Amino acid sequence: GYAQLTAAELKDKGVDEQAVSDLDAMVLETQRLGRLVDETQKASLSQHEGKFALIEATIKQLTKLYSPILEKRNTRLIIEIEKELPAVRCGQDELMQVLFNLLNNADKHGKSDEISITAKLEGDFIKVCVSEKSIGITPEDLPHIFDKYFVGGERGTTGSGLGLFICKEIIEAQGGNIKIESVFGKGTSACFTLPIIQKQSC
Repeated sequence: GYAQLTAAELKDKGVDEQAVSDLDAMVLETQRLGRLVDETQKASLSQHEGKFALIEATIKQLTKLYSPILEKRNTRLIIEIEKELPAVRCGQDELMQVLFNLLNNADKHGKSDEISITAKLEGDFIKVCVSEKSIGITPEDLPHIFDKYFVGGERGTTGSGLGLFICKEIIEAQGGNIKIESVFGKGTSACFTLPIIQKQSC
């Protein structure tokens, strides 16, 4: 699954076995937190085949795992999460993979000394952004970044060209949206939205 893929990629980056094992702990913790959702909200969760995720818990677990990598590069990670965000319609593994891909892109391609992750409620959606201020993406590459197997040519890019394609597939399958805004020479912001799990009216 996506969690196993994320763990493998983190191991390739030099994260120790103990840290990688925290992915399993994250899944268990998210399940525990999910049981704390009130009964009315749980009833609405069942409409979505039980697929839901908690943004705050996932971001915190991922950043806990990824922080040692950023620290080695003297990259500061800023986290801003709105309090008491509701659950979103998305599988936990899939959400982890999206966040990992976006953070990994900001780290690998941006080469910035500062990366920020923000999450806030916007209407019936939660919006999450991963941003960095560095070299950005060329105007020629920007229209193609979600294309399958696309690898940009101006940023020393390496990889399979599947990361953003996978993100788009996951987010749009849940009724969300994802977009990349970038100014070449200034930086890039990758933002996605996911629908919240609505509480049913009594």
